[in-house]
Amino acid sequence: MKSLLLLVPGIVWGLSFIVVELVLPFIPPISLTLARTLISVTMLLLLMARAKSPLPKGWAEWRPFFILAALNQAIPFALSSWGQIYIEAGLASILLSTMPLFTMLLAFWFMSDEPLTRNKLIGVSLGLFGIILLIGPTAFKGISTNVVAQLAVVASALLYSIGAIYTRYVYTLQPKNLKGWTLRLRIITAQFVATGIMLIPFSLLIDKPWTLRPELATLFYLLFLGVGVTLLASMVYFYLIEQFGAAIASTTTYLIPVSGVLAGMLFLKERLTLTMVLALAFILMGIFVANQRPRRVSKAL
Repeated sequence: MKSLLLLVPGIVWGLSFIVVELVLPFIPPISLTLARTLISVTMLLLLMARAKSPLPKGWAEWRPFFILAALNQAIPFALSSWGQIYIEAGLASILLSTMPLFTMLLAFWFMSDEPLTRNKLIGVSLGLFGIILLIGPTAFKGISTNVVAQLAVVASALLYSIGAIYTRYVYTLQPKNLKGWTLRLRIITAQFVATGIMLIPFSLLIDKPWTLRPELATLFYLLFLGVGVTLLASMVYFYLIEQFGAAIASTTTYLIPVSGVLAGMLFLKERLTLTMVLALAFILMGIFVANQRPRRVSKAL
């Protein structure tokens, strides 16, 4: 059952690219990132009050969360949103799916408990083959244009992977009496609070949010991004890192381009092809294989 949770962040994050594209004409990238963060912070603080989970005290406890916020939310959210001004949502989702490659390499170098096993290599290969199958020979048509925007999305993927590794370190700094839900809630809430604090001055100086005039539908899209994408998907993703490690958890991003295609079929009336079905099968297979632990062979005496 835990393995099925690997599907949740990738699917939800894939849908977010379409929603972000709908919001960007009315709210600029930094203010968009701030708005979805503040919605999540409101929900998280209510949950923390109910669970009686304590927030960090003093700069020494808050500092790791500001670093985590920069790596996991503030900078990559803003970068990828800015990139979508100049490139299509589908291309952005494909570029972001490079995250597992970064994470596997970084985890191998920096995490002693996350070796580059045969199953992980096979799983990554299957997932990459599914993405290549989905992309097809013409998907990167025009990739030479808007290079800076494309690099911004790739940079956000790299930051997410670094954030996934750093999350494991942040867990080790928390009070020993906190376990499970209360521990996870503290880490996520502190990260979101730090993200909001970091983004507020930039939003005020650059975007002048009081001058924005979003439509009513835009506000509903923000609720989806703030609650469904930023809050729900992030909480599940943190749980996956805690349970399986950063490298395996990052394989959920293989589903981002797939869910983007399915969203296009459902909301934009696009056609579901055999190639899409086959790509989805390879990606799901890759996630399953990467999540398998190697069997120990016992020698007969």
